[in-house]
Amino acid sequence: MNVNVKEQADRRTYRRYLVKDSVFLTFRPTFNKLGSLKDISRSGVSFEYIAYESMDTPHSVEIDIFSKSMDIHLSKVPCRVVYDVKVDDSFAMSQVETRRCGLQFEGLSNHHASQLKNILSNYISGPAPYI
Repeated sequence: MNVNVKEQADRRTYRRYLVKDSVFLTFRPTFNKLGSLKDISRSGVSFEYIAYESMDTPHSVEIDIFSKSMDIHLSKVPCRVVYDVKVDDSFAMSQVETRRCGLQFEGLSNHHASQLKNILSNYISGPAPYI
């Protein structure tokens, strides 16, 4: 998927924020993509992960978001993949690449919305820069 990330940022309804703690995200049910959360908003998240092999990214996914301290744990959050792009990095190995994936939340339950509100109230460290 070839998407200009800056254009995606300009279309966002809600501002994205950096998080204070080490927060991770994984795709369900196979947990084959695991990465570090980069930013979060009321409408979505972005994260970076290491891809060891070429994998197709499905259009719709369920994710888990959790912190190293386990203060945060959102499970089975429905999302739509907005972009999944290679990040310029220093890895020279052809089998390994760093990727950045942007997700939009879809059809959040009241429970998910409440947990998300908790993260935005208690775990953000400031606005995320537009890249």
